[in-house]
Amino acid sequence: MTEQKSAKKTSLEASLISLLDRTLILPSTAVVEVVSISMPQVVAKMPRWFLGFLPWQGLRIPFISFEAICGSTFKINASSNILILKTTTESLQSKFFAILIQNTPINCTVTAEAIMDVVGELSRYELETIRINDHIAKIPNIPALEKLLIDTGVLN
Repeated sequence: MTEQKSAKKTSLEASLISLLDRTLILPSTAVVEVVSISMPQVVAKMPRWFLGFLPWQGLRIPFISFEAICGSTFKINASSNILILKTTTESLQSKFFAILIQNTPINCTVTAEAIMDVVGELSRYELETIRINDHIAKIPNIPALEKLLIDTGVLN
């Protein structure tokens, strides 16, 4: 009798996040909620990527444009939404921040076999560009992004 070992297939539930000039991919566990566009509390003398603070579930969370952080332009239009994300830095009191997105995220299952590396230019807030099925997506550098928010004083 021969023993057969089956290879365990691993996968990750993820969300494809549409921005104006790129698509991000994040684990679904990082995504808390998608909310409609609302007017943030604007703060004077802040970088153009900081859109203000959003009131959300009794909290005041920073609202940013990922495109602007990466040096691109951004626009709020009829298809824009706000994506609430969990922070990954455990020492933070604030556990959430929000980014401007276009449309609604697309849920997908990611397997190692489905991912292909793509050569492309990255900002310091992006780790890698990948092809997942028919989509080209960038993996954001969440720790670097959170550090920027901390250094700017909008996340503590």
